[in-house]
Parts: sequence; structure tokens; C-alpha cells
Amino acid sequence: MKLLERWMSRNHAEEEHEHHHHDDHDCCHGDGCGCGHDHGEKGKEELLRLGIAFVLFLLALFLKENVLLYYAFSVAALLLAGFETFRESYEHIRKGKVFDECFLMSVATLGALCIGEAAEGAAVMIFYGVGEYVQGLAVSRSTRAVESLLSLCPDSAHKETASGWEDVEAASLAENDVIRILPGERIPTDGVVLSGHAAVDASSVTGESLPVSAMEGTELLSGSIVSDGELRLRVTSAQQESYAAKMMAMVQDAKESKAPTENFIHRFAEYYTPIVVFAALFLAIVPPLFMGNWAAWIHRGLLFLVASCPCALVLSVPLGFFAGLGNASKHGIFLKGTTHIETLAKCNHIAFDKTGTLTEGTLRVHELHPVEGLSEDVFLTVLSSLEERSAHPIAKAIQALGASTVEIEDFQEIAGSGVSGNYKEHTFLAGNGAFLAEAGITAPAVGSTALYLGINGHYAGYVTFADTLRADSKEAVARLKEMGMDCVILSGDTPDSVAPVAEDLDVRFEAGLLPHQKLQKVESMEGITAFVGDGINDSPALAAADLGIAMGAGGRDAAIETADVVLTKNSVHPVADAISIAKATMRTVWINIIFALAVKILVMILGVLGIATMAWAVF
Repeated sequence: MKLLERWMSRNHAEEEHEHHHHDDHDCCHGDGCGCGHDHGEKGKEELLRLGIAFVLFLLALFLKENVLLYYAFSVAALLLAGFETFRESYEHIRKGKVFDECFLMSVATLGALCIGEAAEGAAVMIFYGVGEYVQGLAVSRSTRAVESLLSLCPDSAHKETASGWEDVEAASLAENDVIRILPGERIPTDGVVLSGHAAVDASSVTGESLPVSAMEGTELLSGSIVSDGELRLRVTSAQQESYAAKMMAMVQDAKESKAPTENFIHRFAEYYTPIVVFAALFLAIVPPLFMGNWAAWIHRGLLFLVASCPCALVLSVPLGFFAGLGNASKHGIFLKGTTHIETLAKCNHIAFDKTGTLTEGTLRVHELHPVEGLSEDVFLTVLSSLEERSAHPIAKAIQALGASTVEIEDFQEIAGSGVSGNYKEHTFLAGNGAFLAEAGITAPAVGSTALYLGINGHYAGYVTFADTLRADSKEAVARLKEMGMDCVILSGDTPDSVAPVAEDLDVRFEAGLLPHQKLQKVESMEGITAFVGDGINDSPALAAADLGIAMGAGGRDAAIETADVVLTKNSVHPVADAISIAKATMRTVWINIIFALAVKILVMILGVLGIATMAWAVF
């Protein structure tokens, strides 16, 4: 510390008595923060029905020599497996939507029954039912309610009454009630600090990585956590009108307004079904008007209808998607439904949250700025000595440098402001600008992620902090850009903390965004946009994006519930893997479609010519 003695003596000689006030310093020890099937009980019943239908189908095949039992079991299997399909077809016809895959499946299987191929008709309907069930099971996972957002707010609160503090239901709080928040507790509803100092973790609400310094007059949002200290708040809104409640409503609205990706089979059936139905009718009616032999041509028409049945597509297309799901899961990617594969394959914009997504969500020292004449070694020794006994995130970042320390006496920590202590005859202060100003020390305003140091009543410099970039984020983003993706960071952090990350990744960014502003940015992006995030504050943007991708390993429950895709690793690298897998899956699906249609058309042509048999059509 001899260097410190030398610096102090020179500084004393050059002391200036002019003071400049900077009341708007936001920083440190708290301020700033860059810091068509229901798959419940009904689904089980449907699966049981399909299982029984399959057993009846096997019995029909085993008893084929007995015509009566063969038809009995075949018809029972067909009706049991096709119940939902027949019902949906009937409902669609009532609503004027006649030609869809349900109608074609119904007509084709009943047609097979009419021409003596009852077991084949049952088999087709069983395959169709299984495909629809598995497809619906996957899609239903993406429609879960986002009730976990409610966990942002505690159920109870400490309310000030005439007889003292009383625990009440948080939902009963009204505007202007006074409540107390103890260390480690979440804020139940929006409010303004009446008294107390504390560092408040608002990362789950705003996405800021640094704690907010809360003091008298500070407005705090519901869902934030008081890290240290105790606060007395005046309630500014009832819980049902709070920020967290509005976020939940925003997520629900965005989820409802996002049009689901239509399944290819449904779109294809709108054109395919009426064509083949009228073609079959034409084949059964027109040729015999000129050539006679009505029975033969009606048989060919029904054969044509059975051959046209989209069972090959029903099987191959979903199975192609499910293979893609399995491949994705091996890479730590969980897609909540096969329709998201198509969206991923078409994606051309990727928007990232910063904290906890591209970065680790933990602070590190970015730059040291001691005043002229004070060495970095001494500067860092003083800071490390002061922060040695603090559990604040900023203190931990300084402690991580492993600098030498001295024994500090009279150590004090003012929650949300800073720390102080003495070493021999020297007095040290480290904290935000307001904390130093209270001690008569003027510090320059250098940004919200700065920690200022004062020594013996003199300004001694500052240190800035940044979030730690994940080890593979740079490689992952570079890979996405090579794939033609337009990448952007949408963060609730301050521009000072986002800019270095964006510069490292060579992407553009938008900073200081609240959740509703992230949502607006996502909605304004053209093309197919995916949003990647991990926090509760990301939920509205995850819901509004064409594809929401959540970090599952360290992500918040609300983000995971809202997202369409969940990454099971704390890495954005699987995003590029997901897009590659989706593109490969879509190529395979289209090959399946083309092959199935080619074979189907060939059999239909041979059926018209009287060459193909019903066995060919079913095959």
C-alpha cells in the first residue's frame, strides 16, 4: 500500500475545492441493471379405442374364412377407429366444408366396405387414427397455459395496519396500501419505495442483469426480488392490475393472435379431395353410359377412390416429421409439435435476448479506470479489500479477479448503495454516484454499470462491468449468419452493457427494451422470425414470434411454457442445429410426398384401365 500513500500525498497537494453534483449517477451496488384432438382424458379414451379397433382388425384377418365374423369384426374395427373421423366429416359438412381429408377418408373406407374389402378399410382408418393421435399429442404440448407467470407474485404480503404489520393475501392489496418487503422476498405488486435501501433483482421482469438500487422514490415492479436490505413500499396498483398480471395477459393475447402453421395434408386435401371424389364419380357413371357394364365401372370407381385415399401421406408425412423430432432431441432440442419444424425451415430472422441467453448472466469486470497517478494494482487492491465481505454480484465479480487484499476495519455495507471501511488512516468508499455524492465526493457519470471508488474524500476512479459471453455464442451466431440468418439482439439491458456483446458477435442490437417493447420489435420484423430467450420477461416476445425458442436448462418456467422450442442445454448452438435438422426433415417429407403421390397415381391409372386390383389399391 506504499503506492497508495504516495498517490494520496500527491493528490492532497493538488486538491481542488470545487464540487460538481451528479445526482443522476445510476450504478452499481444496486443501480443499473443491464442487469383437432384433446389429449387429456379424451386422448386416453381415443388411444384405447384405436387399440381395441386394432385387436378387432386382427381377429377379422384371423377369421377371414368365416364371412359373417370377418365382416362383423371388420365393420366394428372400422366404426370404432373411424368414429372421430366420421363425426368430424359430418360436422364439417354441416358447416359447408365438405371436401377435406376426413370426408375422403370416410368415403374411401366405406367404399372399401361396399366392395367387399372391409378389413382393408378398417386398416386404413386405424392407420389414419394413429397418425392423427400422435400428431395431435405433439401439437397439444404447445398449447399449455402460461399459469407459471402467476408465480412471479407471492400469494401473501406484509401489510402495515393500525396495529402493526399483518400478513394478508396479496390479491387483497389496494392502491396506497403500505407493505414491507424483506430480504429474499418477491415484490407482490407494483409500488414506490417509501423508506429503506436495497439491491433489487429485476432480471426476471425486465431482463437487466445488474441489480437495481432501490431507495426512497424508486418505482419497483411486481415480481422483482429484494436481494438485500428491507423496503417499505406504497402500493401503486392492485395485483390483478400489476405489471406481472399485464405480462401474463400480453402472453395470452400474443399466443392467441399467432396463426398456427397449417399441416400440409390439410392444405393439400382442400384441392386433392374434391378432384379425386369427382374423378371417381365420373369413372363410375360416365363410361358405362357409353360402354355398359355398370358393375365393373362402379367397382373401378370405388377402387379408384380407395387407391386415392391419402393413407400413404397420413403415414409418411407425420413419420417424417416425427423422425425430425427424434433427431432434434438427440441434439438437445425439444419441439412442441411437428408443425414447428416447417416454421424453423423457413426462418430467416433470429432475435436473441442477451442476459442468460447469449451470455452467462453473471457479471465480470470489464475495464478498470483509476485516476491518473493511481496504479491499477493499488486501485484493485482497495476495491478487492472493500468488496471481500460483500455478497453482492458486483463484489463477486471483483473477488473473481483474485487481487491481493488488506484487512478493512469498520466495514459497512449500505444495501443498494455501496460499501465503506478504513485501513489504517485511510477511508475507502465504493458504490454508486449517489453514494459517493453523499460523502461529498464528485464522480463523473460514466454509465449505469460502473462502480466508483473514493479514497479519503477524493474521487479515485471507477470500474465497469459486463456480462460474460457464453463460450460458444460467437461460433453459434457466426454459423447462423453463414446460413443466411439475420441476427439481432433485443435486450432489456442498458446500451452500455449490450454494445460490447453485440460488437463481439458482429450483430445489430436494440437495448433498454421492456417486455412489451420486445414484443413490438418482434412483431415488426418481416419474414419468419424466431426469438430466443430464457427469462419471464421474454415470454411475450416468445409468444409473439413465429417461433419461440427457450433456454430450458437455466430458463424460467414461464419462458419454457410459452416457447414452441426448448433447448435443453445452456447454449444457443442448438439453434443452428435445429434449423439444419428442420431443413433436412422438410426435404425428406417432400420426397415422401412425391414418391407416395407417384405410386398412387400409377395405381389409380392402372385401376382405371382395369389392370390393378383392390389389393394394389390398398397396398
